[in-house]
Parts: sequence; C-alpha cells; structure tokens
Amino acid sequence: ASGNYLFDDNEWHKINFVFNVNSLTTRIGLLIRLRGAGEIYYDDVTFGPIESTAELMVLDANTFFYTDHETGTAKAMIDNSKTPIPEGAYVEFAIKDGSRVIETENLPAKRNTVWEFSVMSMKEMKRPYILEATYKAADGSVLAPVKTNEIYKNLYETESLNS
Repeated sequence: ASGNYLFDDNEWHKINFVFNVNSLTTRIGLLIRLRGAGEIYYDDVTFGPIESTAELMVLDANTFFYTDHETGTAKAMIDNSKTPIPEGAYVEFAIKDGSRVIETENLPAKRNTVWEFSVMSMKEMKRPYILEATYKAADGSVLAPVKTNEIYKNLYETESLNS
C-alpha cells in the first residue's frame, strides 16, 4: 500500500498502511521519499500484527479530487487470506456532508472493491467531505469497523504558459 499526501497545516497526521507479509518474515524496510522541494518529518513508526484478519483493512483514496475529472475512485481492500469473504457480502460506500449522505452505493465485496463516484456531488470547493466504507454481510450486519477518509473537491487550474 502506498499513498500521496499533501498537508500544509503544520499539524501531525496519522497515516496507516497495512501489508500482508509471509509469517516467516523477520525484517521489514521502510522507504520514505520526497519528490520535489519540501521536508518530511515522521515519528512513532510501529510495525506489528493487526487485531483482525477478516475486516475491511484499508480504504484507499486520494484526499483531493480536482474538477478536471468528473469521477473519483475509492478502493476498499479486504484481507481474505484467512477468512473467506462471505457469500453476499458487500461494501457500502458513501460520501457525506456532515451526517447527510450525498452519494452512496453498495458493491459486492471483493479483495479489492473499487467504487467510482461523482466528484461533482461535492458541491463546495476546499471543504471537507467524508468518504466512508463499511464491510457488511448479506443480512446487513457490519463485519468490520467503518473506515473513513476526509476528502476535498478542488478547482483544477492550469498554469499559464506565459508566466
């Protein structure tokens, strides 16, 4: 798993990555890269087993969605290496404005369940919306904790060639 993050608020942000590794693994290397100018600070890096092997483990999506693309994507990655995905299970995706759902869709659960949503459903620029994914059994019971990301709609601005 990897991600691109842009934070310019001088605050610490928790970032989690989940990897499946062989049970015989004795060493893990961490490579942090910076492309372009800037600085990276990190603290409290930990490695260890996760609590559950059958839950929705990662909700992967960009933080910023630009108006030059009408659709955005989110991916829910489920670890089914020890517990198979139950028949009829699904991932319920939603974009929320506070507690109000502005777009939602249920998709059959797969190891990688991908949702395409309308960037245009987020009406306001540069304000937080909540992207949410919930892994559910066929009867609607929740199989894992709800995962959320804060997302934003931004105006795509091209740079002038004359500047």
